[in-house]
Amino acid sequence: MPDHFNTLDRPGALFVRRTADHAGITSSTVLADDGVLQVSVAPGAVYVLQAMIVYTAASAGDIKLGWAAPSGSSLTWTPCGLTTTTTAAAGSVRLPAKTLADTDIPGAVDVSTPVTALPTGLLVVGATAGTIKLQWAQGVSDAGATVVKAGSYLMLTRAA
Repeated sequence: MPDHFNTLDRPGALFVRRTADHAGITSSTVLADDGVLQVSVAPGAVYVLQAMIVYTAASAGDIKLGWAAPSGSSLTWTPCGLTTTTTAAAGSVRLPAKTLADTDIPGAVDVSTPVTALPTGLLVVGATAGTIKLQWAQGVSDAGATVVKAGSYLMLTRAA
């Protein structure tokens, strides 16, 4: 059974979800493309991005999020995630404005407590079609694995 699927369940909506946990990243802050949370986008299109990233990580490692998109694209987004000083799954949430060139580090509690980041944004695709991809790594290199969990999803709704 594949660990993801794409569907056009309504005109302009692209959806992909993770049905299995990622194996995890340890001791690395180098962003890597998520092999599941990515969708193809049309040239010149405008999309509203919504995602839910369910993850576990050591509080020392956290998770670093970023995006890759086709050349000439722009993305304004917010990670909507816990602060890096969190000690519980309930805590302060940050909503900084980011661009395609930016990354952000939402906090984590521990390797056994799943938490979420709820990235949202507006993607304006340039003249080149391609793929928007979630990229992630550890926020701080740590021996405890950072894992993106089953149930995470990415949805793009075409607005123009």
